[in-house]
Amino acid sequence: AATWHPNGFVVVGTAAGRVLAIDASGRVLWDVAGGSGIDGTASIGDSGSIYIGNDLGSVLALTADGQQAWDFRTGADVRATPALASDGTILVGSYDRTFYALTPSGAVRWTYETTGRIRGSARVDREGTIFFGSQDDFLYALSPGGELLWRYNLGADVDSTPAIGRDGTLYVGADDGGIYALR
Repeated sequence: AATWHPNGFVVVGTAAGRVLAIDASGRVLWDVAGGSGIDGTASIGDSGSIYIGNDLGSVLALTADGQQAWDFRTGADVRATPALASDGTILVGSYDRTFYALTPSGAVRWTYETTGRIRGSARVDREGTIFFGSQDDFLYALSPGGELLWRYNLGADVDSTPAIGRDGTLYVGADDGGIYALR
């Protein structure tokens, strides 16, 4: 999937481990090594920074011209698209069973451990509550500071990204084929 950058191009990660910027006419503006296969989509910060994960377990930060700003290493694949909190915190889970909150400079703000791999991307609501699923069958809700608010066992891996309805209802799919609505 592609992500639109405010500078007028889309950012695409590839299974071959490349990150490309492509303008509206289809011209490649830049093409840089992403380190390994990329399964998620890039996120764009307010400053134009690009954040993307790879199968080597890295979260990469790139500048708008494709230069690598930093490379944060987790313990396993990062297949989710990083979510961004309103304060610029980068939020992403890893197959190492850890959910990471990183500063815009790539330092660890906090972590939260689960008992399953984290495949899906996180979602952040208006109050800053962070929602994500894990392959331990739980949907998690964390405070902006990383404290567990609640977790709910869906009975099957939660590899999807939660969606938040206008009324605050959380919608999430699980590997049992079900779609769950939680209030």
